[in-house]
Amino acid sequence: MKKCFYGAASEDSGNFFQISVQQTLFMPQTALESGQNPKSIFENTKKILSEGRIDLNGLGDEAFIGTIALHILKGDYYITIRLGNPNGKENRKKLEAAGRKALENLQSLLI
Repeated sequence: MKKCFYGAASEDSGNFFQISVQQTLFMPQTALESGQNPKSIFENTKKILSEGRIDLNGLGDEAFIGTIALHILKGDYYITIRLGNPNGKENRKKLEAAGRKALENLQSLLI
């Protein structure tokens, strides 16, 4: 898993932005041998977060918002984007915009 964390400019703020990407290429061999892969991890997370989960269309192969994070499955990539201090609908818009940008950047790398 590759992860980037961005904290707020102000030390008094609890806001943050975090993005992580999982792909088979960077997974430990022991995890792969036990049947784990980005899709299985995404599916298990989706089950765990079924209560209150918001399924989304138009982002990757599958996507949902659960707790304070956006979860996206695109091919062999499982992308998670988190925002600190969730703010309902406003955060949903920000998460979806960040998800679209992440997929756009991923696509440009794969071409």
